[in-house]
Amino acid sequence: MKFINLFFICMCCIASAFAQSKNDVKKYKIKSLKIEQINFNDNTSETRTEKLQVFDSKGNVIENTDFKKDGSVQGKQVYVYDKENQLKQFTEIKSNGDLDQKHTYQYSANGDLDEEHVYNSKGNVIEKIKYKHNLNGDKTEEKHYNAEDQLVRTDLYSYLKPGLRLEKRSLDSSGKTILIKKYTYSF
Repeated sequence: MKFINLFFICMCCIASAFAQSKNDVKKYKIKSLKIEQINFNDNTSETRTEKLQVFDSKGNVIENTDFKKDGSVQGKQVYVYDKENQLKQFTEIKSNGDLDQKHTYQYSANGDLDEEHVYNSKGNVIEKIKYKHNLNGDKTEEKHYNAEDQLVRTDLYSYLKPGLRLEKRSLDSSGKTILIKKYTYSF
């Protein structure tokens, strides 16, 4: 029984990942995607909506709603893009409809993400992230600052080739390594 549930969850994830490709969304003129989960128990089945995504004409996700097992809204994310099709704002909304967090984004003249600000429900900055990129446009550094503008963490990225991340190394505010993530590819 657990195998069947796991199988359907995996299939939903695979279908979700495929259908959410910007190119596929534009090509097939997809306006929304509803992901349902079907649970089989003995001789019965139960279907529930897990997620609903809404897309704009450029293939961007503009709204993402997650649902609880009972069908009520767990939370919602709303995305706003600028005329260059870059994400400008990302808003997280609680199940009761109240604002949870808002993220705003600033880009360089060549389109690389420079800075992100995270605001709480009261509109106060709770985190600031500054980004650096190499000449290929690959992210090489993220510096995370708290509300008092103090450095909390630095994430450093290295690449095997342009676009192929090799490692992410996270450092605390004193420069001590606290996490390493390695990426391994099979060709």
